[in-house]
Amino acid sequence: MLILAGGLGKRLQPIVDDVPKPMAPISNLPFLEYLLNYWISQGIDKFVISVGYKAKIIKDHFKSQFKGIKIDYSEEIEPLGTGGAIKKALLERFWSSDDILIVNGDTWFEINLKKFLSDYYGNSPIALALKHVKFNDRYGSVLIDDAGKVYKFSINSNESSYINAGAYLLNRNFFLNYLEDYPAKFSFERDVLEKLAVDRMLGSSIQNKKFIDIGIPADYLKATRFFKKIK
Repeated sequence: MLILAGGLGKRLQPIVDDVPKPMAPISNLPFLEYLLNYWISQGIDKFVISVGYKAKIIKDHFKSQFKGIKIDYSEEIEPLGTGGAIKKALLERFWSSDDILIVNGDTWFEINLKKFLSDYYGNSPIALALKHVKFNDRYGSVLIDDAGKVYKFSINSNESSYINAGAYLLNRNFFLNYLEDYPAKFSFERDVLEKLAVDRMLGSSIQNKKFIDIGIPADYLKATRFFKKIK
């Protein structure tokens, strides 16, 4: 499993500026620790964390393992964007499987992994988890066809819609071949997902469990109440 934890988190810096965004404290624990605990409970037995901004804080906290689960790090020396960070991590010698689960380090989404894998296998080289929201006041909406293929992103709509919940399953070999001519720095969402959607090569898995993204101050401040309810 790859966790993207290298971004600058500029929108959150007005209230959390001394640690990288995934390490933002919630009831005295970093957000990233909640993520690791959840995915361990789902059977994940290896983590690769993509780090960049203030990487030492993450590496010093978790070191080479967490609760007996091995952790490797893919470190950006300079910001590579989400796509560049993923490509760099997938080029590392960490992987024993070609099917890789990737999640954002600032997003909690209780994914039914069995369903996600079922929706992914045999359908598309990349699939993303979608969350249905009744009132979309923050995210670009995602459109899917009758076969579950994503065909459009960033639709401006504050009505009931699907959103990209920041979790992906992809085939490592396909992805590295597809990105062979890409530069070192690029956006996974804009430069890859939107192009795959146009070609109907992007699958989806609709998941409707608990979700929170701490990327902006208002949602970060909701996180303490969110995790109290989960407990």
